[in-house]
Amino acid sequence: MSSHNEGLPNVVLEAMASGLPVVATDVGGIHEVVDAPWKGALVPPAKEEELTAGLQRVLEQAPDRQRIATYGSGLSWDATADACDRILRDALEK
Repeated sequence: MSSHNEGLPNVVLEAMASGLPVVATDVGGIHEVVDAPWKGALVPPAKEEELTAGLQRVLEQAPDRQRIATYGSGLSWDATADACDRILRDALEK
């Protein structure tokens, strides 16, 4: 994904839930889920050479697809809502 501007696109979450490493530009919230080399590669926007290098790195490594899928499966709307609920409840208790 070579976007110049994004939030946290569904395609990133869907790829990870399917066990695929992500190669994307480091924009928006993508770095929040692709935050370790085993999850894929982040590159600066508008840098074709670095995007190519990121793709090459991921292709040369044998990704642990099960590990990525397990992680990606935890990024559901239900899990996100539960996390937000916990944060808000904790804030109210303080």
